[in-house]
This record gives sequence, C-alpha cells and structure tokens, in this order.
Amino acid sequence: MPLRRFLFFILAFSFAIPLSTYGSTLPESEPNFRFAIDTLQSYLGAEVEVAIRNVSEPAKPGVGKGNAIGSFSFLVNYDDSQLDLLGVWPGQILKEKGWEVFNTQVSVVCTLGGGCHEFGPILIRGIADSKYEKGHPYLSRQDIGEWLVLRFRVENNCLFSGQTLPVSWVWGNCNDNTLTNFTSNRVWVVDSLINLVGNPLDLKTVFPLDISSCDTLSFGDRKVHAEQGITFVNGGIGLPLSEDCEGIRGDLNLNGLQYEIADYILYQNYFLYGDSVLFSDPIQRQLQLVASDVNGDNHTLRVADLVYLARVIMGDNYPLPKTVLDTLGDSAFFSIYPTSTGLIVSTFCKQDIGGVFLRFKSSFPFGIPSILDTAVNLVLSYHMVFGELRVLLSPGFDTDSAKIPFGQQNILFIPSKGQIDSIQFQVSTYDGRELPAKLKVVEGTKFRIAIDTLTAAQGTDLEVAIRNISDATDSSLANGKSVGGFSFLLNYDCLGLQFLSARKGALLVRQGWEFFSYRIGGAENCDCSRGCPACPIRIDAIADINNGAQLPVLDRKNMGEWAVLKFRTGIDSTMVGRFAFIYWVWCDCRDNTISDSTRSRLWLVDSLYTAFGTRVHLSGRLPFDIFSCGTDSTVVSKRFVIFSEGGVWLTRPTDMSVDLDLNGQKNQVGVTLSQNFPNPFNPSTSFTLSLPKSGRYSVRIYNLAGQVVKSFEGEAPAGRQVLTWDGTDQNGKPVSSGIYFYKANAAGYSETKKMILIR
Repeated sequence: MPLRRFLFFILAFSFAIPLSTYGSTLPESEPNFRFAIDTLQSYLGAEVEVAIRNVSEPAKPGVGKGNAIGSFSFLVNYDDSQLDLLGVWPGQILKEKGWEVFNTQVSVVCTLGGGCHEFGPILIRGIADSKYEKGHPYLSRQDIGEWLVLRFRVENNCLFSGQTLPVSWVWGNCNDNTLTNFTSNRVWVVDSLINLVGNPLDLKTVFPLDISSCDTLSFGDRKVHAEQGITFVNGGIGLPLSEDCEGIRGDLNLNGLQYEIADYILYQNYFLYGDSVLFSDPIQRQLQLVASDVNGDNHTLRVADLVYLARVIMGDNYPLPKTVLDTLGDSAFFSIYPTSTGLIVSTFCKQDIGGVFLRFKSSFPFGIPSILDTAVNLVLSYHMVFGELRVLLSPGFDTDSAKIPFGQQNILFIPSKGQIDSIQFQVSTYDGRELPAKLKVVEGTKFRIAIDTLTAAQGTDLEVAIRNISDATDSSLANGKSVGGFSFLLNYDCLGLQFLSARKGALLVRQGWEFFSYRIGGAENCDCSRGCPACPIRIDAIADINNGAQLPVLDRKNMGEWAVLKFRTGIDSTMVGRFAFIYWVWCDCRDNTISDSTRSRLWLVDSLYTAFGTRVHLSGRLPFDIFSCGTDSTVVSKRFVIFSEGGVWLTRPTDMSVDLDLNGQKNQVGVTLSQNFPNPFNPSTSFTLSLPKSGRYSVRIYNLAGQVVKSFEGEAPAGRQVLTWDGTDQNGKPVSSGIYFYKANAAGYSETKKMILIR
C-alpha cells in the first residue's frame, strides 16, 4: 500500500505530461533507456526488496546531449493475494542526487481500453527539483543502478510454493512509464517490453491504446516532442517448491515434533545469530519459514511467534489451527536516550509487553547490555560482533509474570559512546501478538511530537493520538521551555479514513487546559500553486486564555497524549492491506508550532520523519523557506520541534462473508463500483460499474451540499461499463474544485465513493 504524500505537488506532471509525436524513433547512435525490475529468489513468508534499476547502455561521448531526466512516472503491478506491499523508497541513485519530490500511490484503477489490472498497481512519480531552481539534481542514462526499491512480504501460503510471483510493468494510459527531460520539452515512452525470462512481448497485449494515438496530449498550450525510447524488463520473485508445507506450524527444526523446547531454543538463536542457524537448502528453509508462523498472523520469524511458542510450551495458549484471522493490537513506542555512558531504551505501550527484539548497528563498539527494573522478569540474551548488537528479551519458562508492564518503562541500558547508525526492532504482547511499533532516537533536547501508527479493520472507529515523546531525562526541560499553547495542521488519507472528531488528550485534561478547538479545513492560506491538502484538520489549544497566576502549562516532561483524533476506517476493498497516512502539512510559518507560556517564544519544525522512520527534506514539504520564518520582532522563533507522522494499516473487516458499501449495506448481487482514476483529477476522470446481469443503472454525482451535479443513466448489458466525468454539471458548465461523491444504483444495490477535483 502505498503512500500519497506529495501527490498535490505534482498534479501538473500527473495529469498533463507533454506528448505529441509517439511513433518516432531515436537515432541509431542513441540507445534506448532500459529499466528492469529485479528477478530474485525468496521464501514463503519472507520480506524481500525488489529494485527498479536503470540498466541502460551508456551513450557514446557527445550523444544524447540535453537528455537529462527531470521527472519520471512508473506504473508497476503485482498480485496482492501473493505479495503484501510494505513500502516504496527512493533507491541509492535518487538519494545520491537529492531528488526533492517522491510520491507513491497504490491501488490505481486502470480504466482505459480493455486491460484493467485489478490486483495492486503502484504508481510512482518523482521530480528532481520542485522549484525549478539552478543546480537541478538531474539523472541521465549514465546513472546506472538502483532508482527505486519496493519492499514486499511474500504471503505465507503453500499454494504459492514453486511459483514465480510476477512484478511487472503495466499501462493505464499514455502517461504511465514515461521519462521527461529537465526542460519538459521532451518525453520518452515505451518502445519495447521484455518478460522476466528475456523474451520480447507484443505491446498490443499490454498497452490499452494504439500508441500512435497518444500524440493528442499536450503540455499547457504547446505540443512537446515524444519518442518511443524506453525498453522495460519485467521481474518477479521465485519460490522453491515444497511438497509438504501444511501442518508444520511450530516445528521450526523440522524433526516432526511441534511446539517443543528445541524449537524455542532454535528460535532464540535465530534472533541472536541470524539466518545462519536455519537450513541452507532452499526447500527446507522455506518449510522453516512456514513453521515459524506460530501465532498464525502470516508473518514469519517474528518475536511475537517466539512469545506465542513459549506460551504453548508452558500450557498458557493452545496451538492454532492452520487458518486464523488477523489479530489487532495497539502500537508500541520505543525511545532511545543517549547519555554520557550509553543508551537507555524506553518503551511506551497501552498493554503488557511479552517480548522485544532489537538490532543495533554502529561503527563504535557496544558494551554488555543490562536489564532495568521493569523488565527483570524477562530473559536477556544478546550477541555482539564489532559494529552490531542483537538483543532479545524473551519470556523463558520460570515465571508467569514474564512481561514488561504497560505504560512508560525503561527496559535496557546499553553501554556505548558512539552514534547509532541503524536500529531494527520487534515487539510482542504478553499473549504473543505482534504490535506495530515506532522507534525514535532522541536528538538533544528538542520537542518530539508524534502521530500514532495503528492497525484497524475496515469499517471500525478508532482513536489516533498526537503524543509528546520528547526526552524526559534532560534536567533543563522545565527551564524556560514551558508550553502555553500549540497550533497543529494535519492532513489524512480521505479515501481510507473518515474524520469524526477531536478532543483534548489526557495530559491537557489533567493539566486543566482551558481552550481546545478543532475544525475541518484550516488550509485557506495555503499557496495552492503546489497543491493544497485535500482533507486538512486544524487543532489549536491554549493553556490559560486569561493569563492567570497559576498557568496550567506543559513541558517536555509531560509525555503522552496532547490531542486525540477519532476516525472511521473506510470499507473500500481496494484499501485492504494498505496504509492510510496521517501527516503534518504547512501553509505558513505558524502551522505546527508550539508557544511558551508567555507567548513570546515560538518553536518551529526542525525535522520531519515519515510514519516509517525516514527523514523528509523540508524543502519538498514546506511551501515556504523555513529560514524566512521568525522575522516578527515581538516573538522569538526557533527551529526546535521534531515531528513524526503516523497512520493506520487497514485490514479486512471481521465479517469476511460479504462486501459492504459506504452505508453498511450487504452486497450480495455482485455489483461493484471502482474508485475513480485519476484521483485527484483535472480535467476528467473515469470509473467502472460492473453489473452481474443486464438492466438499468444510474450514477449520480453530488457536491458537499448534497446537490446533484451530474447524472448518468441507462440500460446496459452484463459486464463492465466505463463512465467518464469531465468535471461539468448537467448544463455543461465547469464545476469548482472540491470533494464530490458519486453514487451508483443497480439491481437494488447502491454504493458511494469519494473523488477530488483540483482546478
């Protein structure tokens, strides 16, 4: 699933990529660009990274002048019943060049021609420089190597044993899988397509249109040169054949005995020593991964499975059947506090923790880790080599109280005097369920404000907190840094989530803060030339509106909830397994700021991290220069806040026997309405209505006031009907930008979806 963070910054690129002369060929002396998706081997239940690489033949000196790449748009397909998308990241080449805009959108519905792809297309776009300034970080065909990285989890399903799971290039329209040069006056499109075994494919079988018809697109008011100049190569993930991979859950050592002490010890050794303790034979390795999913959540080799295995051996839990439903849990938060002698590891969770795995990498040596008081009932195991430390806290078999109590707890001390380069982590509940977790290494004495990352089934209500997770160990925290107010501006994935309300967090209630307000919107002052937030929420709070003698202020020691947002998860089936983002947005310098009790100090954003822990370049997210802030002589401004984003992983509804529409109605007649594409759109968008049998249908488009803007009605045979809306009303007049709803009625069934028009 996906990720839509920079969608509004690149609408011009998204909807009007300049094309004019498809069908022309490149000079013989100028070779094609060539992009290949990795073909590699993995295992059932394993996580694997698949790269998209530039494998072009370098041009001869002096050939291809002016071919610097300023942007790209790739559309890649995979079967989401076989692979679970965990994330998409810029590859090493894009990181080295410092590309500023990177956007990923999942579950794109292709509606042109007859070749829709209904599994899980990923639309990936990138722009070198969003402001078109001097010194653009362009790419060229000479930049051989990794441009993009897609991380998947292979489904732990024995039916896929021995298969190759395809990851391939697809097209929904002429804009897909294109490169644009830095002056936006030249576009390259597909010239040839090669399958994963090296054989050429007929473009007519994968391209939805006659490629020569693509020259009708334009860039603004001018035509732009376009060339068939890219060779694309499909890839995939090969899995070894395992004839007997059913009924072995819990038998990690494959000796025919499930849930025994030997399996537990082997599992412990895996966390301490890595893959070397597992079988090297591919078939046996795959069987071990299948057996390692002890708690039945389809995730293999996890600390939650180790905890569940311990519970089964101790008799506290029953072995699971072969097929189980997903289990939901709260989030856990890790904080790493550097001190003069080492690192303190702290956890925050709403329920008891039964196991923790941490893997540290550093260019400096580590000392021997020790358990702090709140984790004394767990068993500490560790393994050190230079540059790496693996730490496992597991339940053991000696006590029923082997757990870390809920709440904020310090659990480990690790002697170290150097900087941590990377950290991997897993956490399990006491009863062996994996918890989504976020980890932050505290930077100095800055504020740290984070949005929860949670997991929820579709069609359920949940609360997402905005938390202060600042360093509480700094003795200077209360020294002139008391908080008297804050102003936050957020945006969320309005296709996957519906905002219901907001309230004070527990800390504000406890401190007696007097003013708290929220409203949908709050982005009226945004410069929309680079795109505006589609679903913004503004939250403002003040400790004491009358400046009383005893101000109920906060400081960084007040860790916990500052505000709580309530959402309802959407029920669109295309969002299953996807991540609905909740993220920070800025319109001007006063957005996402914290003020002190005297209102004479204003703390601004210093750094920003995604929900997956990746640091974001502020120049690509802020529509202004952060260094221009703080010019008001009456207020002292300082970049002093680290913001972390969050969101919700969406899982299948608890009732899997029926589909639901937006009104909670059961769909038992086979009528389906697709999400429109593109979305947001300008000037037109399309969607598909699938009918199980011939009959009448109607589709009405409504504005936010509930007024009918446009109607489509008629008789249609059984099958798929593609409808296109050009953004006009019944009289043919263009409607304004905003959110619109389209509702289909057919065969006694109705379904409603949301779309966004940007002028």
